Amino acid sequence: MLGTNNYILQLATREICLLLIAIIKVPDVDELYVNWAFVVLQNGTENERTARHRIMDELNKSIETANGQENLKKYEIPRNIVIVDELPRIAGTEKVDYNSLEQEANLLVSQMAG
Repeated sequence: MLGTNNYILQLATREICLLLIAIIKVPDVDELYVNWAFVVLQNGTENERTARHRIMDELNKSIETANGQENLKKYEIPRNIVIVDELPRIAGTEKVDYNSLEQEANLLVSQMAG
């Protein structure tokens, strides 16, 4: 199977103008961890709410791979999609700063809980 990030990127870019995506694991009350997706949309993409719905619709579809049709498992599908202007980068590189995304996700979780 494709890595979850690659699989999600292939699915989500089929029908919508998704530019970048990063998947992180976030602690959850019901389960140990759930996936969250931080996405950057291309300019001119529809409103954020519509984009989120279209991304989720695409993630529930199968994709053709070298091994045939594949689907994401339920636990692999992001529970939350956060649309951002840009993904944070590690200084001096093009690598995504996943630690910053985790901090932002934890802040969002605490705001939702309180």
